Amino acid sequence: MWAGRRYRAVTAEALRTAVAHDALTHPAEHLVGWSVTGRSEQDPADLRVFQLQRHDVGWILVDVELA
Repeated sequence: MWAGRRYRAVTAEALRTAVAHDALTHPAEHLVGWSVTGRSEQDPADLRVFQLQRHDVGWILVDVELA
């Protein structure tokens, strides 16, 4: 739900950052968020990209833009 509308996820892409450490032989990645494209159930032409970011033990919405 966003702005009173229900959106269904169409695609999702994990957002990761590289973690460098002397003890690692290969760069590790750390999940920091998701970029999810959602389609409105009320208006199928309404596509939005939702940026979600890890916060404590859950997720917060940090940005919404038109797809």
